[in-house]
Amino acid sequence: SITGAGTLDGFISKFDKETGHPYGASSSVESISRRIQSVDSGHDWIADMCSSPVDPDHIYIVGATGGRLAEVVDNDGKTGNVDAFVMKINVSTLNATWTRQLDAHSDDKTATLARGISCVVSQDGDYVWVGGVIQEGAVLRGSGTTESFGNDDIFVGKMKADDGEMIFARQLGSA
Repeated sequence: SITGAGTLDGFISKFDKETGHPYGASSSVESISRRIQSVDSGHDWIADMCSSPVDPDHIYIVGATGGRLAEVVDNDGKTGNVDAFVMKINVSTLNATWTRQLDAHSDDKTATLARGISCVVSQDGDYVWVGGVIQEGAVLRGSGTTESFGNDDIFVGKMKADDGEMIFARQLGSA
């Protein structure tokens, strides 16, 4: 049975770069496709994927979720929010090593929109950088910003590649 019917979900799949065919699972633990789905049936989008120059066993995906991703337990759960996310994924199993959900808040208590747009891994493989947008006057939690610079702002964040610990996040914008 399909859960969350009627919602958008992201997915990742592996393909052979020479033939374009699905990359065959060579063992019982290897997967060729993974659905990115929030546990509470929110819409989920993937915007970008990046990899480490020194760790071929993992990739990172960024995007947005209208729910709570299974690996995240500290979401505020406010109905209607869209949160940015970063997920480190094991290439063989396509299981998440860690997931970080980045949420925004609004003084007027309306639903907020934060979307992860792009990522890059540092040359030494120690850090993952993520960029995105905070929409409709919201403020990224933990960014040090107390109010939006305008209607829509951008954000950049730096986190540890091994465990997803946030080093910093900054929200930038103009009136």
